[in-house]
Amino acid sequence: MWITRTISPPTRASAEITPTAITPSASTAPDGLQIVKQVLDAGATIKVLDFPSLDLTTPEGRGFLAMFSAMAERERIRIVARTREGRRIAMTNGVKMGPPFKLTEHQRKLAAKRMATGESARQIARDFNVSHNTIATLR
Repeated sequence: MWITRTISPPTRASAEITPTAITPSASTAPDGLQIVKQVLDAGATIKVLDFPSLDLTTPEGRGFLAMFSAMAERERIRIVARTREGRRIAMTNGVKMGPPFKLTEHQRKLAAKRMATGESARQIARDFNVSHNTIATLR
């Protein structure tokens, strides 16, 4: 749901929040239920446009929301686990994570050799037209 965590009292008697879709607005199911409770306690109603039969003013509606939130939380955990496993397999296969190197392998070796002779990282960086931090990480 597109709801902020800060809930202020409604400005008119029949205030209404109308999210266009049920999307995660909280990191866990209890967080989402707490947000809904704050909205309802503030005197506002929630109507979900793509799920009009979900009436969050009733215990049944809040129960369905709790179930959906728990399923979404479980799916999020599964997505994170799959992503970590995929990254682990990729790194085992030699895939470099992160942005591409600014310098070629030959340039990195050359810069490391120059740093070993005592030349400053800033001077080497100027010669290769990169940040001195790029050179400093070669140590």
